[in-house]
Amino acid sequence: VREVRHVYVESFQALVENNAVVRYRVNAKITFVVADTRT
Repeated sequence: VREVRHVYVESFQALVENNAVVRYRVNAKITFVVADTRT
């Protein structure tokens, strides 16, 4: 994805085991430009 304009993070979750993050999840909305590749 190129030309990202905005990122809105709705939520962030992490699973911690033995004081280390072992898994994470982000719910986000991303706005970007779609290039016209038609010739």
